[in-house]
Amino acid sequence: MTVDMGRVYMLNAESDTHTNASLKLGDQQMADKLNWHQGAAIALVQTGFSKCKEGKTVYLPDTRQIQAALTQKIADAGMRCAAAVPLMVEDKLFGILIVGRHGLDSFSSGECEFLRLLSGHVALAAHQARLHTELKTAYDELRETQQAVMQQDRLRALGQMASGIAHDINNALSPVVGFASLLLNYEPDLSQNAKKHLNYIKMAGEDVSHIVARLREFYRRREERESLLPLNLNRLVEEVADMTRPRWRDISQSRGIMVELKMDLATDVPALVGIESELREALTNLIFNAVDAMPKGGQLTLRTCLGGHNFNPDNQPTHAILEVQDTGMGMDQETLKHCLEPFFSTKGNRGTGMGLAMVYGVMERHDGKLEIDSEPGRGTTIQMIFPLREQSPDGKLKEVEASNPAPLQILCIDDEPLLRELVKEILECDGHQVQVADSGQTGLDAFQRAMQRGRPFDVVITDLGMPYLDGREVAKRLKMDSPTTPVIMLTGWGAFMKSDGEVPAHIDGILSKPPRANEMREILTRLTRK
Repeated sequence: MTVDMGRVYMLNAESDTHTNASLKLGDQQMADKLNWHQGAAIALVQTGFSKCKEGKTVYLPDTRQIQAALTQKIADAGMRCAAAVPLMVEDKLFGILIVGRHGLDSFSSGECEFLRLLSGHVALAAHQARLHTELKTAYDELRETQQAVMQQDRLRALGQMASGIAHDINNALSPVVGFASLLLNYEPDLSQNAKKHLNYIKMAGEDVSHIVARLREFYRRREERESLLPLNLNRLVEEVADMTRPRWRDISQSRGIMVELKMDLATDVPALVGIESELREALTNLIFNAVDAMPKGGQLTLRTCLGGHNFNPDNQPTHAILEVQDTGMGMDQETLKHCLEPFFSTKGNRGTGMGLAMVYGVMERHDGKLEIDSEPGRGTTIQMIFPLREQSPDGKLKEVEASNPAPLQILCIDDEPLLRELVKEILECDGHQVQVADSGQTGLDAFQRAMQRGRPFDVVITDLGMPYLDGREVAKRLKMDSPTTPVIMLTGWGAFMKSDGEVPAHIDGILSKPPRANEMREILTRLTRK
């Protein structure tokens, strides 16, 4: 069937308007004349074909005789004759098919009948296509939602597992962090190299303790009240590159492998706000993954830059980007699909499958994005994309040193020998007199003897998880004998208890393991002043 113009309008049932969906012309030079408000909605009454809503075919032998915006546009373009048939499914109009010719009254009744029959097939096909598109969209949204829920469930399970192992890990970490701090603070004759290495040991130990504290938490969004501190992204990259040097350079060289590190750091990256230990840990994980992906050596590139200019009308950057790129084995699409899942690993017994999941959680907490581009044999590029935002009003670059309280008589109860020794040395360095006890019952006996001598302890520090008599029961019995004596709980579950607001009864303050001298000074000052 030869026509000079064909077009389809789709109906918006809510507003009773139509939008041009398709236009085909025999003479393309007429396109400008017929492209009436391309994409704009037009009311049905303005088309001249309003009877189509009743399921009727509309035939206009002379388009110039109809005073409607669309038909006048058709007439001005030289289409003197037009026919319109409704596209209906289940007696409901959802579109109009319009055809036109240059000659007056140029459609026969047979052609109009053919168009009417054709419209039924076109309407059914178009309706099914629309249903298919809507179904596919709904399916894709459902699949994305399911994947997000599964990811959250996996992370939640990881957090629950972390709650169970936190105490043991923090007990093991405490001597590492604590004694490294003591050496740094009270051994003046250390060389600069020794101080640097001790600081790395202390920093790495604290990062591990933060990991444990967040394993349960990082699937949650960052709370609004959580303060973010300013940090220098370039300096962070340089520090992590230096800290991980033994992994990417020394160990690799000992195996006859050469990993070349290249740093491309933009000088115009402004200060970010975030949690430095989390970002340092995330970057460390990415560097280790990159080195593992290059078993025969290669190039590791750390890059910082600004982004988001194209999406900002003021052409100002909206994001800072930290990129880790390697020239290693790369990942296929199936691996990419699962690489952010906890416990998914391609390293066999050498991997835990927690590295990228941890990085994902860190980026979620910083309202950022993690983008991964990888192909087998072509390496991997991972971008950590951070929003540029203002520093929180109460953010500080470094924590304020707490004042040291007057010398106190302190009882420390813990079943871990190294922990008792560490707490004792930290407190004695601040001038306090410390007595230690290796169990809950031993601590109660020592407390009662001190009261009988008329020299009671000023403060009691107790562990939570101890055999036979745990920290809660110890605090309860101590308060029965001396209600005003402050009791501090030092525990590997401290971070969890603080975040949940679950301070046990009879406890005046909570300290997390590993113990930090500044935190101990602050809580001792606060409780003894009270």
